[in-house]
Amino acid sequence: MSEDRRENPRIDTDDGLPGSITVVEPMRVAQISPTGAQIDTTAALKVGTLHDIRLSLDVRAVVVKARVVHSSVRHLHREQVFYRTGVEFIDLTPRAADTIAQFVENLLTRRDGAPADASAGDDE
Repeated sequence: MSEDRRENPRIDTDDGLPGSITVVEPMRVAQISPTGAQIDTTAALKVGTLHDIRLSLDVRAVVVKARVVHSSVRHLHREQVFYRTGVEFIDLTPRAADTIAQFVENLLTRRDGAPADASAGDDE
């Protein structure tokens, strides 16, 4: 019989205690706005759950809290299921809110074909 050498031995919990675990899941941001996003994942996310999401926005990255608003199967590929999930950003810090808003504005500007600083000097 081996002796338990832990300073604080583990105690059996009879039926097991409920809990949860955070797992890093790759995702693809399909659409983004200052208040939320549509993301694609291979994991089903339960409506109403909260998640920390890392967004790589051009040269900046932010981690935001997001609530799952809806989720559905997007498509099947071989034996893999892909989900499209709508998330709402919550409790954004001012820095994160500004970073996301600036990123969205830059995306719109690039789509319109205008330089990012096109508003400067138009008063002539």
